[in-house]
Formats: sequence, structure tokens, C-alpha cells
Amino acid sequence: MAGLQPLCAVVHRGAAPILVRGTAADANLREYVLGFGAGAQPSSFVEIARAGSPVQGASLGQWSVAFLSDGDYTLRLVVTDRAGQSTEARLTLALDGTLPVAALMAPGEGARLNAETDIRGSATDANLVRWTLEMAPGSASEATQWTMVATAESSVAGGVLGGIAPLPPDGTHTLRLTVRDAAGHARAVLRSYKVDTVAPAAPAALQASVALSGSTADVTLRWDPVADADLAGYRVSR
Repeated sequence: MAGLQPLCAVVHRGAAPILVRGTAADANLREYVLGFGAGAQPSSFVEIARAGSPVQGASLGQWSVAFLSDGDYTLRLVVTDRAGQSTEARLTLALDGTLPVAALMAPGEGARLNAETDIRGSATDANLVRWTLEMAPGSASEATQWTMVATAESSVAGGVLGGIAPLPPDGTHTLRLTVRDAAGHARAVLRSYKVDTVAPAAPAALQASVALSGSTADVTLRWDPVADADLAGYRVSR
């Protein structure tokens, strides 16, 4: 009898080996050989473990995967008796050691918004489960009251993830994009921006003085500073 206990369809590929469990039994067992090959229909197999003692629903061997590439693999268990007869079991799965891509592109970090806008970025993975876009008031270190903006189970690469609509109240807000894959990996990124829909006050006490110099004149303008913490500057035109 040859049997492999099911693993997840997508398995985390890390430094630790994967424990392969199953059954290798026969009244006249000679040996079992556990191996793996690349793809769903491997042309060859690499041995993982070999033993001559029966196993019932327990460990067959430790599969070292740290130096393998991500992708599909097939496990094969071959059980042979003393008469030379063999039976086998196979199990196909995917190894995934790559974190998802989570990137926010627009609005930019520290952007100032006074109108509704799209949120653009990337949420991708070869074995994507779901991405979630959320928003909360406050800076990245202060944000706790998260509200979902959008979520999906399909990848987005450099496209629209959602929108800031309607605009939240004036002040600093933070976006959070979290991407999860079937191997249990997750990646999250934050992006803070500021909503500012109130125009600064007009300068007060504007005065002009003219200094003549031959056929030309220099005009000097003076006004009281505008007490606006996020004032970008003044524009003078004539």
C-alpha cells in the first residue's frame, strides 16, 4: 500500500524542510522510496528518503525545499515488496517562497488633496488569495480606525485599486494595502496624505511704496503674514 497524506495546494517554501506523511506498508515489504520531480508530469525524480520499515500514517521523510525554485512539483512514493511488485502514489503541489507585491503609487506620500481621486497601485502574486485596501484617519503611526475601501481576489498591476470618494474630513489620513497569498505570505504598505479643502485667508494690510529712479520706478509691496500652517507661498501679479 502506498499513500501520501494531502498537503495544501500551495505550500510555503522556506528554510525549514517540509514533513511528508503517508503510508508505506506491505506484508512482505522490501522498501519504499519517496522522491520529487519538477512539474505535474516529471521526467525524473530526486530521492528524498528510502527505508525498509513500514509506515502507517506517519513521517515518510523530510523534503528540503530551501534551494528549489517556486513552481509546481510532484511527490512520488513507490512501495516495493520482496517479490519485486511495486505500487505508487503521487501528489502535486506548488511551492511558493515569494512575498506578494503590494505597492501604492498614487496619491503620493504626503500629497495634498482637495478633490476626489483614484488610488493607483499594484497588488499581485502568482498564488494570490486576496488584497484589501483600507483607509483610516491619522498618520501612519496613529491610524487605527480602518475602513475598507476595496478588496478583490484578482491581481492589479499598476492600475486603479479604488478611490478616495467622498473626501474624508480635512486633515491627515492613511491608506493601507494588504496582499495575501495561498502560501500564507502577506505584505502590507502604508501611504499618508492630507485633505485640505479650505483656502488660506487673503493677505491683509497690503501696502505699496514707489521709489522713482529717473525714468523707472521700484515698487515695494508689504502685507501682514497669513497665519496658515500649511501655506505654500504668495503669488504677486500685475
